[in-house]
Amino acid sequence: KDEIKRIVKAFGEAAVLLASVGVDGVQIHGHEGYLIDQFMTALWNKRTDEYGGSLENRMRFPLEIIETIRSEVGKTFPIIFRYGVKHFAKECSHFGNFPWATALPSEDFEEKGRDIPESIEIAKILEKAGVDALDLDVGCYEGWYWAHPPCYMPHGYAIEYVSQVKKAVNIPVITAGRLGIPELAEEILRDGKADIISLGRALLADPYWPKKVLEGRIEDIRPCLGGHDGCVQRPLFHSRVLSCAVNPACGREREFELRPAIKQKKVLIVGGGVAGMEAARVAAIRGHQVILYEKSGELGGHLIEASAPDFK
Repeated sequence: KDEIKRIVKAFGEAAVLLASVGVDGVQIHGHEGYLIDQFMTALWNKRTDEYGGSLENRMRFPLEIIETIRSEVGKTFPIIFRYGVKHFAKECSHFGNFPWATALPSEDFEEKGRDIPESIEIAKILEKAGVDALDLDVGCYEGWYWAHPPCYMPHGYAIEYVSQVKKAVNIPVITAGRLGIPELAEEILRDGKADIISLGRALLADPYWPKKVLEGRIEDIRPCLGGHDGCVQRPLFHSRVLSCAVNPACGREREFELRPAIKQKKVLIVGGGVAGMEAARVAAIRGHQVILYEKSGELGGHLIEASAPDFK
């Protein structure tokens, strides 16, 4: 309990530091099976004191954090709370074999983590506690594919679960989950299923996504493939610099900035596959006069057969 008090106090101190340098608000990470979510969820919380057991007790830790932040920075400093409304966990796992605990789409299974009814109650509790907005999606480490959706997860897959919780509260609801298609994001907002769209990997693939949408340049958006190689595998599992399969400059924008060529040339590129097209694109951006030859009459190379699965 002494450690709990120290952690709660630290959240308040962190909020004060952030507010003092002009940060506009904070988001509390009660998500994905990390510490706060471990307190909130009966699957992991096996305490027998006032911090475990009933939902009221399991919510005590995050509510103490919220109360501390409020007491330190006041009521006008925005607090967002992030959590998953459904864990998609078939069992309690440990890091290393978590895929086996994950429920797959359309699988008939018994939810061992959090489900929608409890998430609705949590939303009401957080709203009453003075949280300014909720950031909702699905999944956890046991439900890995849901928290980190790969390419075969449908775009907007989480909204059917999030929208059920949104109906229960009056504060704004933010949501994520492969929402990088502008038409889909707009539809979700228009239908009132969420109030704010959150983008993560879509902005690694194309940081100018919002600007291009605003200007009506939808076809110019570089889409996220959901491949996980540069944004998850490299930094998380291999301790390498963040990157992106479709945006190699991601994380190293200054190093890989495309500048006009000092001497512009006429460039011939033979082969309209992935490498040829990228070489032509970069050379043209730098001001060269580019001619691209492809003997088959169709651009794309191995991307053509790679795009055969309907989820790619």
